[in-house]
This record gives sequence, structure tokens and C-alpha cells, in this order.
Amino acid sequence: MPNFTFLTSLPRARSLISDFVYKDFIGKYKGTAMGFTWSVITPLCIILIFTFVFSTILKVRFGGGRSADFVVYFLCGMIPWLAFSDALNRSAMLIRENAHFVQRVIFPVEILPLSVVLSGMIQLGIGLLLLLGAVGVFFTPLTWTVVFVPLLVCLQLLFTIGLAWTIACLGVFLRDTGHAIGLGTQMWMFLTPIIYPAELVPESLKILLIINPMAHLVQDYRLVIIEGTVPDLGGLVILTCVMVMVAAAGYLFFMRSKSAFADVL
Repeated sequence: MPNFTFLTSLPRARSLISDFVYKDFIGKYKGTAMGFTWSVITPLCIILIFTFVFSTILKVRFGGGRSADFVVYFLCGMIPWLAFSDALNRSAMLIRENAHFVQRVIFPVEILPLSVVLSGMIQLGIGLLLLLGAVGVFFTPLTWTVVFVPLLVCLQLLFTIGLAWTIACLGVFLRDTGHAIGLGTQMWMFLTPIIYPAELVPESLKILLIINPMAHLVQDYRLVIIEGTVPDLGGLVILTCVMVMVAAAGYLFFMRSKSAFADVL
């Protein structure tokens, strides 16, 4: 029978999880003069750089639209993708890098991937807030559909943590996991309509979009932020079910494998 005791013990472990999330997020800026401010400056610079490159230098447009419209379209996909790919790449060697925790019988090793993902979600939240501010001020008025953004972030969290648990587990047994995930996330990004509209994908390849959860997630981000449109509720229910199943499968795979970690490490 599936063991989901971690979910019931989650409230008791919240302090430990909070500590690890804090150390992971703040640790990136430890010793720097500007500290936490970098978590705001970094996504802001990304937005400004891409805006300058695409609208001023490349002057990329969709149809007869403005170059600036493409920038917003691109960032609605790229900002979530950066958080997603960073979590997966960091998870690959996460357990090996923290092998000392594996030797502690009472330590819940499963919180390590969770902490990394939650840290990335904080950065995602900051990036999305800056993007929403830029869209509302410089591009088009925001509509009430932005209330769906937190839901989409939660779905991304479920999908990311499910894959992170799986990848972290594989990284213990296969040292090549880090290289494979690095290459895989790059390929996955180009198979997701981030730098091009989904309409450009040939009909014979549309199946790649249908089976790609990130393609649906990116499209929904754009619908609620740019177009002010409610996502297809039927599709959203299906996407939610997929994300929950990925999270559950990743957790079960990790929990059933972690007893062998100490023997390998």
C-alpha cells in the first residue's frame, strides 16, 4: 500500500523545511554586499535585457504586433521555465552532495529536493510579480484572470517536485544523471513553445505539445496574464490530475528507493 506518511508528518517537519528553504535561497547571496536584493535585481535584469534584445536589436514580432508584445509573450514562458529547469538540474546531484544527511536514520531525506524546489518557487514568485507589474504598467491593463496565476504556480510546484524526487533518486545510483538532465532540459525547452508560438508547430508534430505538460502550463500563464482569458477548465482539470500523479509517483519512487542510498553512498 502506498506510503504517504510524509504528507501527514509535513506539519511537524515545516520548521525543518523552512530552515532548508531559507538556507538554500539566502545561501545564494551569502557574503555578497547586496544580499537578498539580488533576488529582485536578477529577474528584473532578465526582463530588461530580453526587452532590449528582442524589441530594439532583433525587433521580433508576431504577425503585425509590436516587438514589445513578443517580449511579454516570451517572458511568460521563460520565467516559469527558468525556475523549473534550475530545480531539475540542481536535483540531479543533490543527495550525493548531502550524503552526510543520508547516514542519519531519523533525517527525512525527502525534504532536500522539496527545499530546492520551494526555493525556486520563491524566485519564480518574485519574477512573476515583476512581470505582472511591467505588463500592467507598460503593456496592457491586467484583468481579473491573474487570480489564476497562484493556481498555475501550485501546479508547477507539484510537477517540479515529482520530477525532482525522481531525478534526485536516479542521481544517487547513476552518476551520469546530471549530464543527462542538463542536456534533457535544454532539448525540452526547445520542444516547448517559449520562443515561438504553438501555431507554428506542424500538425504532424502537435502530439509533442499535447503530451508536454509544460507546454500547457506556459500557454495558461499567457492566457491569464496577456490575453485576460480563463484557461479551458476541462484542460485545467486534466492538467491538475497529471501534475498530482507525477508528484505522487515521484514521491513513491523516492521513498521506496531511499533505503538503498546509504549502501551506494
